[in-house]
Amino acid sequence: MRRALDSSNLREALRHCESLLNELRLEDCSPKEYYSLFSLAFDELCFLRGALATEQARKPRPGLRDSVQYCRAIVPRLYLLVAVSSCLPDPQTLPETSPSEPAVVGAAAWDALKLLRGVQHPLRGLFLRYWFVKAFKSTFEDMGEGPHVSTAIDLLLTNLKEANLLWIRVNSLVSEKQKRREARKELALTVGENLFRLAALEGLDIELYRSSVLPRWVEILLENPDKLAQEYLFDCALSSFPADFHMATIG
Repeated sequence: MRRALDSSNLREALRHCESLLNELRLEDCSPKEYYSLFSLAFDELCFLRGALATEQARKPRPGLRDSVQYCRAIVPRLYLLVAVSSCLPDPQTLPETSPSEPAVVGAAAWDALKLLRGVQHPLRGLFLRYWFVKAFKSTFEDMGEGPHVSTAIDLLLTNLKEANLLWIRVNSLVSEKQKRREARKELALTVGENLFRLAALEGLDIELYRSSVLPRWVEILLENPDKLAQEYLFDCALSSFPADFHMATIG
């Protein structure tokens, strides 16, 4: 894959990365083992995404997004789709003379997020959604500094809701109660990353937090009576958002 990237052969690099990502389709794998496997794939995905972003900035290739749709298996297809989609130009860099362009990144992110619903296996889906947040990190940062902050909030909260459901369903993969709790704690960051990224949005102020974030976050917290999920999400919110946000919304 890296040799193909060195020669700017992006399609060949995507083919090799697809082979690597096929390993994330494992059936019989503990949460801890899957986490270790994902960590190895994550390093290569980040390298691939960085190369794609550089190449797209130098010479845009819109056909790459369509080319990954030909991956046979849905798991590698979605990983690559997120990687390629996250490299599209962000709204702030598009020319003002193109009124149809400002929604391009928001549309690409929403499209990718909707397609992630196609993977409902707890581990596969959870790590796919974690990759979505990491891959679109710079996009969220750009959107969070301008008029697109509401879109970034919607994307992250939607992903948080789905990731939390998958995290709770990890219970079905581990029979022993103590091991189940330990396994879920090891995976907690994959869910919390959504709140950490949300709190880092530059355009998020107290009023926006009160009207757009808090009600939906509380809804996510209460809709599933899972003690571990509620405790973790509550702690994440307390540590992520500024203290004055909490003081202004008490009661």
